[in-house]
Amino acid sequence: MKRVAITQRIDYHKSRNEYRDALDQRMHTLILNAGYLPFPIPNSLGLKLPEWLAKLKPQAFVLSGGNDLGEFGIRDDSELIILKYALTNHIPVLGICRGMQMMAKFAGIGLKEVSHHVCEPHKLSGTIQETVTCYHKFSIERCPNNYSVLAISEDGEIEAIKHNALSWESWMWHPERDEYINPTHIHRIRELFS
Repeated sequence: MKRVAITQRIDYHKSRNEYRDALDQRMHTLILNAGYLPFPIPNSLGLKLPEWLAKLKPQAFVLSGGNDLGEFGIRDDSELIILKYALTNHIPVLGICRGMQMMAKFAGIGLKEVSHHVCEPHKLSGTIQETVTCYHKFSIERCPNNYSVLAISEDGEIEAIKHNALSWESWMWHPERDEYINPTHIHRIRELFS
């Protein structure tokens, strides 16, 4: 089984003064159903992250959702290290929601605030044509250079992009949150990670 390393959100628990890494258990289920072995990536590794990755030898990455960019610098830094590592080692990357925002930031693209994209279904047009439920307050300003737009929402926001040369793709919706595992999402993950 190929190893897929997955980033995690950070949750702060004030009553215990604890910062915790967290990942929706449905993400593990999604990756396992696609035929891969999921490994969560700790946010606390800092500069030791490349060494950890070199020992784990992940064959794909998922930049998961949760947290806005800039909310926790330690997570932003970890994901930038991961994207550099993936670029250098030609490793496929799937960005989910915040993951797409981070991939855009890595390519030098900013974000803009949007409305009606939290817990609201959107009918997509483009290469990907389906209805998805989004959970984001920010969208990317434009498609990064060397990427193609795969899907646009009814209100004109970019909802999915794919790198033209690398096996990097990102979606602004959460496939792990679907009530049932969507075979189309499994197929797209397998195509990207193969």
